[in-house]
Amino acid sequence: MKIKGNFMREKFSYDKYLDFIEKDELEANKYKNQFIPDRLYKYQPIGSGQMRAKRIQTIKKEQIWASRVKYLNDPFEFKMLYADQKNNNVREFYEDVLNRNEIICLSSKWNDKLMWAHYAESHTGMCIEYAFLHGGKGQVTPVTYVANRQCFDDELKVWLKNKNLALEQMLKQNEINGVQRRQLHSCGKIMYTKDSVWKYEKEYRIVYPLDENSKGMNVPIHRLGMRTSRIVAGINCSEDNKKKLNEISNSLGLGNVYTSRIHPEQYTIDYVR
Repeated sequence: MKIKGNFMREKFSYDKYLDFIEKDELEANKYKNQFIPDRLYKYQPIGSGQMRAKRIQTIKKEQIWASRVKYLNDPFEFKMLYADQKNNNVREFYEDVLNRNEIICLSSKWNDKLMWAHYAESHTGMCIEYAFLHGGKGQVTPVTYVANRQCFDDELKVWLKNKNLALEQMLKQNEINGVQRRQLHSCGKIMYTKDSVWKYEKEYRIVYPLDENSKGMNVPIHRLGMRTSRIVAGINCSEDNKKKLNEISNSLGLGNVYTSRIHPEQYTIDYVR
């Protein structure tokens, strides 16, 4: 696939991705991966007591939290694309997708003021930077933001009509054709579409198979093709918590943590070490 010089000024289009999927899955991944930065970030609180100990251990073990959809903070998760819930097959499809997947949410920015406020406990928490190992971008998909809910009836009913044959072929390790690939991946669109009010998050997602009977699970990041590359402490992070983070950062071979601060002149956040 030939990449034009102004390619990165384009926005990722899931529909264009589906066009590539229908023709060639390898080219589709090349198209998608061009929009994924080399590093992604996870904002999180540190907390105290037992919760702090758990979060510290998670970072030390190089794991990341995958959450069940119903425990995310947006009730419209997986619902920005809607379909006829009176149809039993459609309703069962939505329930299956909701109950069978966990989500890992990442951002392309480490210094977003709202993200620090909302997800890192008013800047008292941390932001973990992850770098990709070779081929690691394959599991990541950019989130598409839309201003209004959109009807997904036609695409979903086409897949539901044809899915048994496609799944049977896949179980027999037979190739599915381009149209079947498109139908399969078009259903994934519901997992990567959010209301535009969230676009400040600049979110990228990994959908991970559910560990049943849990609210979520810690996933080793090497399984996702990533490694921890930096730890940034919030502006209001306590000295005690910075000390704990330094211990972990050094144990991972990253040196001391970076500490975010208010930029001396600009309305932005930078960091010092």
